[in-house]
Amino acid sequence: PSGKQIAANDDREDKSSGLNTHHADSYLSVRLLADGPYTLFIGDTQRAGGPAFIYRLRFGPPRPDFELRITPSSLNVRAGASVPVTAYALRKDGFTNAIALALVDAPRGYRLDGATIPSGQDQATFTLTAPLDAPDEPVPLQIEGRSTIGDAPAVRPAVPADDMMQAFAYRHLVPAQTLIAMSIGRIRFRSEPRVLTASPVRLSAGGTARVELHLPTGGFIRDIRYELVAAPDGLSVVSCTNNTLTLQADAAKLSPGQTGNLIIAAFGAPPKRPDAPPQANALRFPLATFPAVPYLITP
Repeated sequence: PSGKQIAANDDREDKSSGLNTHHADSYLSVRLLADGPYTLFIGDTQRAGGPAFIYRLRFGPPRPDFELRITPSSLNVRAGASVPVTAYALRKDGFTNAIALALVDAPRGYRLDGATIPSGQDQATFTLTAPLDAPDEPVPLQIEGRSTIGDAPAVRPAVPADDMMQAFAYRHLVPAQTLIAMSIGRIRFRSEPRVLTASPVRLSAGGTARVELHLPTGGFIRDIRYELVAAPDGLSVVSCTNNTLTLQADAAKLSPGQTGNLIIAAFGAPPKRPDAPPQANALRFPLATFPAVPYLITP
C-alpha cells in the first residue's frame, strides 16, 4: 500500500524448457504479511509490448508438484554390468519431498540401484544394471518417480533427455522420445561386481571410511584402480588396496545428514613390459562400474 516494491523477477530459469534459449516466463513466491491492497505489475523489459502481445498470469497459493528428466537418453551398458544415470527433479512451488525412481514393466533382470532423489535435492546419480543375458538389440526402458504431495501419492513419468550446452554457457535438458539401453558386449567376469560394505556407507564429517568391493577378475588383471564417478565435492579416495577403498569426507564441504550415492568405477592395467616406454605401461582400460550404494555423512 505504501508503494514500496517487495519483489520482482525477470526470466526465471526453467529446466523444463528444452531447447528454448530464452527463459521468458517470470515467477514470484511472496509471503504477504499484512492485509490490504497490493499491486502486481507486468511489463516488457525491452519496452516493446503492445496490443499484439498476450500475457497470462496465474496468481494464488502454491501448487507443489514436480517433473523428472533422465540423462543420458541412450545408455551403453555391458551385460551383467552397471552404468551411471542421472535424474533431475524439476521442483515446483516449494515441493521438497524425496522422490523414489523405479523401472516400469522392464525386461527381466534390469534393475536400478540407489534410485532416490533425496528430500530437498534437485538431482541424483544412480545406476542401471543389465542382466548377464541382456539382448544384443536396443531395449526401450521407462522410469517413473513416486512421491507424495500433501497426503496424496504422486507418480510422474521420467522424461529421457540429454544435457546439452548452448553458446558455450547455457545448459539445457533436451527431451528425447525414448530411453534406450544398448548392450555393448558382456563383462569379463562370471559374476556381477558387488559392494560388500553394508548400506548406507557411513562417513563422519572430516573422517574416513572403508568400502569393501568384490571384483571377480580371476587374477588376470595386474593392477586395479578405483575411482568415484560423479562424486560430491569434498568426498575423495585416499587409498585403494586389495579391493578395499578408503574414502575421506571434507568437513568444510560435507555436513552431517547429507546423503547421496557412491558410484565406483574399476580400471585395470595390462602386464608391464620391460622394453615398453613409460607411457605404454601407464595405459589402463575400464573393467566395471559397481552398482550404486548410498552414503550418509554423520557427525
